[in-house]
Amino acid sequence: MPHFAAWAAGEPRHCRDGAIVHARDRVVAASPAYLRQGARAGLSLHRARTLFPRACFLSRDLPAEQLYADRLLERLYQLTPQVNLIQDRHLTGCWIAVQGFAAADLRTVLQEYHAQGGCAALQSHALLAALYGPAGQLHTLADVAAFLRRASIQPLAELGIAPRTLELLHWVGIRTLAELHRLTQRHLQAQFGKEGRRLFALLHPSSHPIPVPHHTPRSLTVSRDISWEPGSIQDFQPYLIALVHAGCKRTPAMAPTWLRLKLTPRGGHGVERFRALKPPYGRNAVLHGPALHLLQQGLTALTEDQRVHQLELTLGGLIPAVPAQGTLFPSRPGWHAVRPHLLRRFPHRFFQPVRTSDAPFLPEEEFSLGALTE
Repeated sequence: MPHFAAWAAGEPRHCRDGAIVHARDRVVAASPAYLRQGARAGLSLHRARTLFPRACFLSRDLPAEQLYADRLLERLYQLTPQVNLIQDRHLTGCWIAVQGFAAADLRTVLQEYHAQGGCAALQSHALLAALYGPAGQLHTLADVAAFLRRASIQPLAELGIAPRTLELLHWVGIRTLAELHRLTQRHLQAQFGKEGRRLFALLHPSSHPIPVPHHTPRSLTVSRDISWEPGSIQDFQPYLIALVHAGCKRTPAMAPTWLRLKLTPRGGHGVERFRALKPPYGRNAVLHGPALHLLQQGLTALTEDQRVHQLELTLGGLIPAVPAQGTLFPSRPGWHAVRPHLLRRFPHRFFQPVRTSDAPFLPEEEFSLGALTE
């Protein structure tokens, strides 16, 4: 998904005309409509505002991207357990490796998210097929040699290949992947260094397919049925707090990075609302506020005649909880009641620090011990 960052940042804000996401003064991603009009990663923000004045310009939201990446993994996990998020800093957008799927089901997901898909015997070839394939379709690579002959080298920029490298290749007459495939690793590495090694590995993968590892879901879902019809949002709060406590109790050493709340009315489709959390990630009482915010959004989306009969809360993106330091000096609530009796029983035997100088010549002269009084 080359538009992944724009989708993650723009969908919660309901940007009708599409979104362009930027970091500092450079474009990171754009919605498919603007990609077709020429928007690309690396474009200056000033230039993008001039070319696309109606676009919704948003700052990059990394917590939201983590949330939507987990949503994609959960959606693909329904098709096959062999799902893996490809984490490579050179790749633009979101790349996911999938194995053991039904082609028709995967096409449905690609159309749903307007994503590009590639299918081949080797993962490197499948990556190239997805890169050059149309959005919303599964590009099956049957004849690799024919594909390399007609594929231009320019889209390799989305794989992190520098534009200067592609420009130099074009100058020496290399315009297709087939022509690039003829170069040896020694040639590419001598001319382009690390990028040359990446190009060679991309076009000359190992002949042994690498199996996609099984995905381990990082989420926990708890639900609760409501046997009566609450009249206000305050009536839902005890159920919501109970769900938060139940989820945290089942994951004692983990902390969620996002929340999902689903409200299911009687005889209707459920309403889902998501919320990405920002570090430091908390538990229990810290989650009550975001969960209540999701509840307000969900109830607003329902009509007056729709009565909620089930709440479903998902704690997603679970990571090991950061240990918090306890109170080193716990308070003693009974001290104030005991203090007058001690002072009467042992007069002039209790002392406390008293500031004696605002500008002491020596540090030890700043405070002195004074008698503790009632």
